[in-house]
Amino acid sequence: MRSLVLIATGHLKQNILRSIMLVAGITIALLAFIFIESLIHAWHSGVRASAKNRLITRNKVSIILPLPLSYERQIRNIPDVEKVGIANWFGGIYKEEKHRFPQFAINEEYLDLYPQFVFHSDEKENFLRDRRGVAIGQALSDQYGIKVGDSLSLKGTIYPGIWEFKVRAVFTGREKNISTKMFLFNWDYFNEQIKLLNETPDQVGIFVVGITSTSNPDSVASQIDSLFKNSYAETLTENETSFQQSFLSMSQTIIWALHSISLVIVTVISLVLSNVLLMSARERTQEQAILRTIGFQPIHLFFVTLLEASIILVTSLIFTWGIAAIIFSLPPSSILGNLAQFFPVFEINPLLIIWTFLGAILVSIIACLGPLISGLRIPVAEALRKID
Repeated sequence: MRSLVLIATGHLKQNILRSIMLVAGITIALLAFIFIESLIHAWHSGVRASAKNRLITRNKVSIILPLPLSYERQIRNIPDVEKVGIANWFGGIYKEEKHRFPQFAINEEYLDLYPQFVFHSDEKENFLRDRRGVAIGQALSDQYGIKVGDSLSLKGTIYPGIWEFKVRAVFTGREKNISTKMFLFNWDYFNEQIKLLNETPDQVGIFVVGITSTSNPDSVASQIDSLFKNSYAETLTENETSFQQSFLSMSQTIIWALHSISLVIVTVISLVLSNVLLMSARERTQEQAILRTIGFQPIHLFFVTLLEASIILVTSLIFTWGIAAIIFSLPPSSILGNLAQFFPVFEINPLLIIWTFLGAILVSIIACLGPLISGLRIPVAEALRKID
């Protein structure tokens, strides 16, 4: 075994520049693979953070169509329903067109249904008491330098006009995968302003329904939808995970495209490594013939090539994970720029480390098959007569 290792390392030292360039190329490809897969992992973080005891009720036709506020009381009377939250998407502009972030008009029970939003001291009560009060997430506060007590305004797009607010609370996430790039304000203030704009008041975007831990979510959802069947605004109620996945399904083509790119990267790594090993094997045709003459079996030559591939890939992996550790230690905004607002957490999936090592083993084996077959095709006597 020691002799096989010495032969493999000797081969790599014979053309050190080629070995270095190959390691560099594979490292770059692996970094691209890790980045893409981490992006996909971050894309699904909202689904993983969803709760089983929350249902989302929206308009059956489309989420952009509202529901009557009167539905709230009827939903609340259903057995196993504990709380009913209200949320309306606002869609305003802060200072400039490029400054957009999630904005919702909510009621008090909405916050009760999302205990993962952590408020400091009495800021939550201050927010709820002030009709023009705003609660913003820590990520939003950090990005724009907004703090409690600041006044700010949003330019309405869906609902025109300049809307004035006062920051009364800054909340954080109980867990790191909770997005805090959010702007929450009081639904009562929103509804009052709608009346002043001569728009239709008492309209709700979605109802967030909190149910008991012992209830059947599907059964409660069916009861809610049956209440409004054949009405002018029928509802679609689903658990929060399904609701989040419905948004992901809209971008499923993009996700599959990213997966395809990852697969192409792995395939390219395999082909490049295989080609280099095949070239190296052809350069050493006489050497392999001599080794077979003195007693080395084809399996031994296969292990020599496998060791070469393994050394190259392990070295590449060490560089890859070292560079990746530095990159992913930076804030998401430093890596993704404006895209960071869509990804509350951008980190390496631990399972990706395992899959990368398993993939390296598979690629090593596949890459060695070409040189092995090529070497076995040439008879020993013919290989010995070959002139370089």
